Amino acid sequence: MDQYCVAIDPVFSAKAFKVPYKGWFETLPYITTSGRFQQRCFHYIAGPSGEKLLTISMRAARESKPGFQVPSKKILVVRSLMNEKPTKIASTQLNAAFVVMACRVQVDFAQRTLTMQIPSTDWLFKHENERYLLRLQQSPMYTPVNDTVLNLVVVLGSPPDDELVSGQLHLMGEVGERLGLARGEILRIADSLDYVRRP
Repeated sequence: MDQYCVAIDPVFSAKAFKVPYKGWFETLPYITTSGRFQQRCFHYIAGPSGEKLLTISMRAARESKPGFQVPSKKILVVRSLMNEKPTKIASTQLNAAFVVMACRVQVDFAQRTLTMQIPSTDWLFKHENERYLLRLQQSPMYTPVNDTVLNLVVVLGSPPDDELVSGQLHLMGEVGERLGLARGEILRIADSLDYVRRP
């Protein structure tokens, strides 16, 4: 298109968006696992030969493993609907509900660590989720970040089926399922980390 292009990127935006030619579009902000607010900026520009290109700045660090390549980190994003407009996390209204980034799961292959980021004020601290809050506060994986989100961090040790780690993974999976993650997904991810570790 001469004046703009329509982009669909469900990782960074809950709905399609227009990027004007020689202009840009910024997504809603999100919070990294370290607590920094970030946004993605899409640019629609002219290429070296005059063709129109949609670009986005993104890092994709990789680590070499014998025989194949694995990313050092990967992130899984889960979006869900909230009936009430959240006060802290970014949202997109959809009819009478609000689409939010319900949780982010970061898989660190190098450190064999799973980090799940969940909304605190807008989800965990609500009365209806008190049963999860009490259990998580007693868990070593409970890691406050700020007044918007918190992290659940599980470090897979050796052996991977250690009783403490297993309990943490099951609790993380239960919370993830409540936020829209597929049943059993956390355990499958943990298994994949164990696979990458094998010689």
